[in-house]
Amino acid sequence: MDYFTLLQQQQQDFCLRLQKGNLLKKPSHFSGIFSEVITFDSGFIRTAIRESHLDTAKIVDKFNCHSDYKKVFTVLFYQKLVVAAILSCFGDLLLPNFTPHFPADFQRFDVLINSFVLKQNHKFRVCVKSYPGSISNRSLTISWEEYEQNHLFIFCLLPKNSSKKPGYYSLIFLGFLPKKILNNKGIPLCQPDKNPPHLILRPEDLFYMAGFPYCLNDILREEKYHLEELKTFIKQGEYKNAIALIDNLLVSQQLDDFNAGGQEYKFFFFRALCHYKLGNLFLATRDCLRVLDFNVSHHLTYHLLGVIYIQLGKYKEALECFNEEISLAGISFFPYFYKGFINAKLNNLNQSLEDYTIAIQIDSSFFQSFYNRAAVYYRLGDKYNAIEDYLHVIKLNPHLYSAYYSLGVIYQKLSQYQKAMEYYKKALELNPNHIPSYYNLAILQADLGLYKQCLATYENILKINPHFLPAFYNKKYLEFLLSKEGHILETMGPSLDSDGEADTAKLIRMMEGKLMEDQF
Repeated sequence: MDYFTLLQQQQQDFCLRLQKGNLLKKPSHFSGIFSEVITFDSGFIRTAIRESHLDTAKIVDKFNCHSDYKKVFTVLFYQKLVVAAILSCFGDLLLPNFTPHFPADFQRFDVLINSFVLKQNHKFRVCVKSYPGSISNRSLTISWEEYEQNHLFIFCLLPKNSSKKPGYYSLIFLGFLPKKILNNKGIPLCQPDKNPPHLILRPEDLFYMAGFPYCLNDILREEKYHLEELKTFIKQGEYKNAIALIDNLLVSQQLDDFNAGGQEYKFFFFRALCHYKLGNLFLATRDCLRVLDFNVSHHLTYHLLGVIYIQLGKYKEALECFNEEISLAGISFFPYFYKGFINAKLNNLNQSLEDYTIAIQIDSSFFQSFYNRAAVYYRLGDKYNAIEDYLHVIKLNPHLYSAYYSLGVIYQKLSQYQKAMEYYKKALELNPNHIPSYYNLAILQADLGLYKQCLATYENILKINPHFLPAFYNKKYLEFLLSKEGHILETMGPSLDSDGEADTAKLIRMMEGKLMEDQF
């Protein structure tokens, strides 16, 4: 038996006792006992009357409705009683959600409405509806607007003073009803096209008020359980299971309650992360934007969205995301690192240099920052700072062959051929199949007159990739020249740059032209 079933049974007993006037009232010297009836002492009543008169005077002056003074006063006075009663029992859970008053608020006396929010998150809204007078033949209602705007409803009765004591006031808790239970119970709610749209209830449809705190805590516990379950799936790489869990929560409308607790955005964020891990960037982007609809200050979503935009080639949008992440989370390594990457892509090299420098100042242990900054220095023509950064990369990651290769390129550009050859050879020790290192080494060997070594290097390239045309034509041309008497060309072809690229088509045209010249 779940606790809601138990609360329903207790509610039936409460309704029978309500008709007989036999309700539970907590003695003042007992704590931890729920009181179905709240009575207000004379001192509180005098204060409430005085404050209500002061508030009423301000309102009637503001809206120029002095003829409605009595109506305004009555509503304000009873609302003060309701707030005091709720806080006396549930002040550890709820806060009053005071909103500005308007003349229309004082036109109804059959029901008084107070709004509260959950202390832990103000998005969880509780609507308290209080009915002055007798419970007999009384219908409890929820309007469509109230249904849409709130997550839990409390119903109270403000009975007429049947005591001989003047100024005696009391409040009876009739029960409560969570919105999710309202959905599950299938109680018919009139649609908005009906006039007026409302749900009609009886006290028997409610849950016993003593279970109200447990209900709120249960919602929070359930939310925490599902979040932990999601995190477990994600840590284990079970991204499809995580997505299925969230989809089921959406179908069952349980995320409505989590949103009320301010947590729904976390589920959409986790689903976005799972879609990203599975390579579905479109769905990941959709869920990231949904997160920001709920929580525009969630900096992790801006980070994930920025990474997605990078992969989609939307660099300006990615830059905006990382700037927003920095504004929300403060100085952080990764957004500056990604900004450096993006600005390099956008050819904003000086800005890229600044971003990478900030990232290095935040965390100097990540070799990739130095590696990327070295590439920016190289593009800016600052070869010596590029060398310094590549050497730092090797200290942090001695097995990164591409750092040795890049140093080889720079030293070759500086005409320091022996150093260049050393670094190309170190790169090949770490990656024996790295064609750019072989190719540039062969160019240097030819420049230095090491023709047999050069031919052997070209042979190695063609073993790895028989279709690498620059090596094929250079080798053929060198073999042709060695078979003839005369001067050997000093340069066999252009070296590959630090990215391992060369204008292959131009190189082929050049080499084919030289072969034709020498033969004819």
